[in-house]
Amino acid sequence: MNTPEELKIDSNRATIESNRTAIESNRAAIESNRTAIESNRAAIESNRAAIESNRAAIESNRAAIESNRATIESNRTAIESNRVAIESNRAAIESNRVAIESNRAAIESNRAAIESNRTAIESNRVAIESNRAAIESNRAAIESNRAAIESNRVAIESNRAAIESNRAAIESNRTCENIHVYCI
Repeated sequence: MNTPEELKIDSNRATIESNRTAIESNRAAIESNRTAIESNRAAIESNRAAIESNRAAIESNRAAIESNRATIESNRTAIESNRVAIESNRAAIESNRVAIESNRAAIESNRAAIESNRTAIESNRVAIESNRAAIESNRAAIESNRAAIESNRVAIESNRAAIESNRAAIESNRTCENIHVYCI
């Protein structure tokens, strides 16, 4: 039959083993959280790059639209100038008709380019919204991981305190005063 001190030592050993298991479990959870955080950071960086790329594409499209608008305005001015020339110089009418047809083709080409740019802008807007949603999702995951890490830290601190308490109990149980054995 075991003495009370032996039972206490056995109980402390079981507690220490339980604490070791809890510490290993916490270590695995912390490592899993680290992996998730790194993955989230990589996704955020990828999203930032995509957003910057989209911003650059939008700026490029804006410049093309402005260029097309300037070309359209230039063509409108040319058309008006041609009308005045038709009235003042009938001999130049045929030449001006050719120029008008050329300008009409340029206007249609510009309209097609504007439409293409509008499509690209809309596509970029959709991509930006998708990236925003992914960023928000990643932020939420990061916050969740932070909370889990903090919870693990608290559990580790609690386990450390229990381990220290168990060490002290084991040390106390090792002394001759606490063990009912005759010391010679």
